[in-house]
Amino acid sequence: MDSEDYSNSPAVIVTRALVYLFLLALGVRLIFVALYQWAPDDAIGYDTLARNIMGGQGFSLQAGPPFEPTLYRAPVYPYFLAGLYSVFGFHAIAVYLTQAIIGSLTCCLMYFVARSYVAPRTAFFVVLVNAIYPFTSYFTATKLTETLFTFLLCATIYLIVRGYREEDWRWMCVGGLMLGVAILCRPENLFFPFFLAGLFLLFHRFRKPWWKLAATLVIASMVVVTPWLVRNYHVTGEITPLVRSGPGAAFWQTTLPYFDWNTFQYAPGSDLKDPLVWQLTHNQPMSEAQLAELEPQMWRAGFVNIRRDPKAYVVRRLKEYPHLWISGGDYLLGRYNQSFGEARAQRKYFLIALKLFLLAGLGVLPLALALLGLFGLRAWLIDLLPLWAFPLYVTVGRLAFDIAPRNTLPAHPYMLLFAVCGAIYLWRLVRRDRSEYQL
Repeated sequence: MDSEDYSNSPAVIVTRALVYLFLLALGVRLIFVALYQWAPDDAIGYDTLARNIMGGQGFSLQAGPPFEPTLYRAPVYPYFLAGLYSVFGFHAIAVYLTQAIIGSLTCCLMYFVARSYVAPRTAFFVVLVNAIYPFTSYFTATKLTETLFTFLLCATIYLIVRGYREEDWRWMCVGGLMLGVAILCRPENLFFPFFLAGLFLLFHRFRKPWWKLAATLVIASMVVVTPWLVRNYHVTGEITPLVRSGPGAAFWQTTLPYFDWNTFQYAPGSDLKDPLVWQLTHNQPMSEAQLAELEPQMWRAGFVNIRRDPKAYVVRRLKEYPHLWISGGDYLLGRYNQSFGEARAQRKYFLIALKLFLLAGLGVLPLALALLGLFGLRAWLIDLLPLWAFPLYVTVGRLAFDIAPRNTLPAHPYMLLFAVCGAIYLWRLVRRDRSEYQL
């Protein structure tokens, strides 16, 4: 093969296109690194963990002695930060640039995920929309797990797709091992391998080969997770989950009509009628052990609140739930951003119009197209199971917890994949193309 033929070979064309798309994705993320750096409380905690690991104080969230080991976080992201700090020093920009590269690689990896099902041109469009999508890019410039976890999950889904489509337990095993690493980055996904294995069995009518694939996935993921569970047992002296506190509080807060998820504040006077609110607001700062002791009380109080007025709870959850998948895009406004109420009170009608435009374009439209894409692909839903399983898991799993769009961010690449398919399906409807819709 001469050099001209080689330069025009399909593999070279794909590689060249992915390099260009990688650079585009990197450019978008570097804009966020330059303009949108932010440091929430969780980011400060991860930074403290990484510094303690490097300083020999162990896996502790405490900034000073006695550096008690924490069970509030899982290990992957703190050790990721510690690794970067050991190479580049304690420079936040090194973290952000690394995450920009990881986020850009995730976009390119989505080509191979999509290519397992769709034509090359469609797969390139999937990479393109992921490259320019601002919501995932926004989390590049902060020390949170989202960017790294999204990459780990994307690699996991690719491996699982290979195992699923080829019915090959070896690919499924590697996918399970990668999923275990991803779980140790974001522990709320501990039940995803069981959820996915259950879907395998259900949609394939519990046939014998799928028992083997499902078991391989679950066992491989648990092999990775188990050492950290053993570590937690040694720390506490009892069987302890991946994290000891947090889920109970999040569940309990969803049952409170006087808790504001936008400000994370309790309404004035609520401490006088709720003893748990009083303990949380008047016993500051609370140690991790004290918060862990409150977890069982919070679970019980949450169920009591639901039984007291189940209708109000359901109405409140249904009213809030669309926010789980719809990110308004108003984070792009930076310091100029205000709530709709504040903007209306100050008669900032241009700001209101801009926020509505961002909400429609970056929130409602992608989700609507994704749902349309799923409808258009309804004949292939079983074959596409690895792609929609995680979005479904997140959607169902967050029913009893907070519904911040951040919780669905790792599932957005798959939403965008289905959104591209939805746009193609809509285009065919407009053109009245009656030929069979194919992947």
